[in-house]
Amino acid sequence: VHSAQSGDSGDPSSYDDPFVTPALKRNRRVRTGLFAVCCVALLAFGSFFAWRKLSGGHQPGNNVQAVVKAGKPLSGSPLTSSSLLGRLFHGSGNNSPAAAAHMSGSALSLPLFFEANQGQTDERVKFLARSSGYTLFVTPTETVLAGAGRSPLRGMPGADAKKESSAVLRMKLVNGNAAPVVDGFGELPGKVNYLIGSNPGLWHVGVPLYSEVRSSQVYPGIDLVFHGDQKLLEYDFRVSPGADPGSIRFRVSGAEQLQIADNGDLVLHAAKTEFRMHKPVIYQEAGGLRRSVEGGFSLQHGNLVAFELASYDKKLPLIIDPSITFATFLGGNGAEEP
Repeated sequence: VHSAQSGDSGDPSSYDDPFVTPALKRNRRVRTGLFAVCCVALLAFGSFFAWRKLSGGHQPGNNVQAVVKAGKPLSGSPLTSSSLLGRLFHGSGNNSPAAAAHMSGSALSLPLFFEANQGQTDERVKFLARSSGYTLFVTPTETVLAGAGRSPLRGMPGADAKKESSAVLRMKLVNGNAAPVVDGFGELPGKVNYLIGSNPGLWHVGVPLYSEVRSSQVYPGIDLVFHGDQKLLEYDFRVSPGADPGSIRFRVSGAEQLQIADNGDLVLHAAKTEFRMHKPVIYQEAGGLRRSVEGGFSLQHGNLVAFELASYDKKLPLIIDPSITFATFLGGNGAEEP
């Protein structure tokens, strides 16, 4: 029986045990060190595996990839974790309670990109874009903006907007080309995958994304182009030399009120939501210089929208470029429901 010597700390490791040789002590220390190293390695591997699972196996060069489940991107995917692309689904701006009580979703939270429709939504739709506050459906002759509550997987809203709980605006070109060609331009490096349900045969994988959608010849010599930046959805009417911009007219349905504000914006109210088409930027380019053309929106017969233009050079292309923002009122948060 051995006891602590005078002045010992009481630490059993300090006892002079004749059965514990120096070699055995070294072996114990080695085993203890190896055990600690293994624990740290397991923790690091577990953390890395969890990160890989959440990020969907993100690889360099594939920086716009998302997996959509039940109409929403998986949390932590590059689409939502990126400081830039995340704003598409989570919005931006002043999030204080006081601000939310009056207005939320004050801009279409972008960068905007367009998904080619490969069966994930209504067959009439050629391209769609979505955010936490709206879904945009582009068809050959009609553009539909559906507010919060409308998942792309539910398809484009029907013509009877009264059955919709959220704001739905429909903008239909009048007397235009009934079958214009609608194409995507500026393909982005990533894809969107819809993995809905347990049957892989019903999944939609590798859906391409584009930065711009163009409907060609919606009127003779006039193209309609959709694009956007981090805050604004823009649609351009690109008028070729000699074409008539006076032929451009579109009918708006689903709005409870349309009016042209003092600053020239077209303001549309629908289901506690305000859609605002900002006064168009109208210009021509020649010799690398941009020359502004005076003009703006014109309301005809209540819900028919056209453009009024001052004189311009009909031998040069003409660009009519409005942008759209939206806001929800009465405490709405603009969040998309399942």
